[in-house]
Amino acid sequence: MAVRNQISTIRFASFKGREIAEAATQDTPIGKLTNDEPIRQSLRYVFALIGLKAENLPTDIQKMVLLEFIQTELKLFTPTEIKLAFRMAVAGELNVELSHFQNFNAMYLANVMNAYREKRGAALTELNQKMTLAETKREPTEAEKIATFWGYVDGVIMSIWDQFVKTKRMDWSRVYGSDHVFLTLEKMELINLTVAEKNAILAEAETQVKQKLELEQPESRDRAREIRKLRDALSEGQVPQSVQQQIVTRARQISVEQLFHNMINSNIDFRQTIESIKSNQHE
Repeated sequence: MAVRNQISTIRFASFKGREIAEAATQDTPIGKLTNDEPIRQSLRYVFALIGLKAENLPTDIQKMVLLEFIQTELKLFTPTEIKLAFRMAVAGELNVELSHFQNFNAMYLANVMNAYREKRGAALTELNQKMTLAETKREPTEAEKIATFWGYVDGVIMSIWDQFVKTKRMDWSRVYGSDHVFLTLEKMELINLTVAEKNAILAEAETQVKQKLELEQPESRDRAREIRKLRDALSEGQVPQSVQQQIVTRARQISVEQLFHNMINSNIDFRQTIESIKSNQHE
């Protein structure tokens, strides 16, 4: 209830931020449901919303497959989010092809939820940041801070990890707030770098950022002028503040990538590691 009240006071900048945050935090995650009726209710809502004809509804066997898929692959979402994702898709607010050709299956469902996932990440990151910074009159209780922190870990960090496991690469263009991802992992002491390691990563990040600036083909005159100024400053040995921030952000991204690669190469169960930290620190 306390988190719900705080959400109502937050001014979200991310698209549909409040509605997504409420759907994600005020309903039970699918992985924690004790029965599948809430999922079935969401599916019935979706079937009606997208105009699936009665004769084309999934058979009992197809529904079993759908339920199993949802319970394993979409367990971090809530049933309310499934309904919200399809409402957004129908309204043209998600970058996804909605034509189902009267055939509703797991792949069709996954495409919509993956498009929704990006908006969800932005909303939950913003919620976590603003509640952590406490831009409210009342200081959140320790229990509220813990709930918000682990809600972000479960809802965003784990989603990023799952995508990384599937693709073996990190698409930062789809991640809202990469600096916050790093700071969260650092807070859990999963990223704990020595001075030498930090310096090496910063050097690598600086090289990558400078190369990107050198190779960039500006698409506007304003951007061309900006790039020219940055290149001139770098050629004179100066590092503008905007470039320095890019270097820091890229260094944090590299640190996260290295952590994920190391966990995969060492056969470490990231999900179990998170659960262990949660039990030890916030039980």
